[in-house]
Amino acid sequence: MNMQETMSKMLAPEDILRGDYVMAMTESVQMIAGACRGAIESPAPRVVTLEVLADEDRGPMRVREVCLPFVLVRDPKGAHKVIDLRRVRLARLSPEFGQAAFKRLAPPGSNGAGESA
Repeated sequence: MNMQETMSKMLAPEDILRGDYVMAMTESVQMIAGACRGAIESPAPRVVTLEVLADEDRGPMRVREVCLPFVLVRDPKGAHKVIDLRRVRLARLSPEFGQAAFKRLAPPGSNGAGESA
């Protein structure tokens, strides 16, 4: 296995496919800037968008369905959620890494393959 096969790859929304193992890399957060400075001369409050690292607790996910800009994913515990790709950037994991992560993070007694309904 070469280094290219073991690295995750940041994905454009149109490159996300059903069956991909993915993980959230960054999230866009909007905040109001300039509202709390307290100075009379401060500029009017404005909305700024920041890109921050995604929460590690999200963990690996398997793509079940794609309907851009939304993606339905399943985590190793079987929970499903919809991700809005306008706010979250995903990276594709190698199939080997994704399968291993699902197997090890699945609850005891489940198959961990990410394929149950």
